[in-house]
Amino acid sequence: MYDNINCPIKYAVLELKEQGGFADNYEYQTKGYAVSKCYVLESKLKYLPNGDTKEEYNVFFPYKSLSWFKHSLKIFHNPNLGNPREANLDRDGSVTNGDIVTAVFDTYEEAKKLADELNKELEIIARCEVSIADENYKSKIVPYIEKYQKEQAICEQFEQLAEELNKDMVVTKSDIKVKNLRINKNA
Repeated sequence: MYDNINCPIKYAVLELKEQGGFADNYEYQTKGYAVSKCYVLESKLKYLPNGDTKEEYNVFFPYKSLSWFKHSLKIFHNPNLGNPREANLDRDGSVTNGDIVTAVFDTYEEAKKLADELNKELEIIARCEVSIADENYKSKIVPYIEKYQKEQAICEQFEQLAEELNKDMVVTKSDIKVKNLRINKNA
């Protein structure tokens, strides 16, 4: 797919974000997590002040535009991820528009476990939108759960289409070790 990227290929969990509107101060909102193949550009071992270590990976996902995908579903009624992202290279030939994750995997199933765990956390956040003490909790929570389920269905479609488009990418078996099973949400 990318002749100019000669890096190991692994599975990672892609945080699917969409820019919020006025009510969200136009900040990006996490809509879900999907498994995708990616190029592992760099592996870093960070030493934390408490003495622990944390491994991070700079990866490049060929497809990651949730907004384009949702637009293609709504307007064209045809799931489409658009063209693969352009890899921005510096003068050394290093990719500069990667994403930071804290886990890469050799198999889809391993990555899917983490994506499911993270999506479950989003469901819990959706359920917290209404106080349990509210006497109309059951009726008020329904729209939040329906919105969450709709977003998850779209994220699942995104994941399936990305997997289909990335089928030519062969996962590289290498000595990259999985240390932490969490995505860096601060990146």
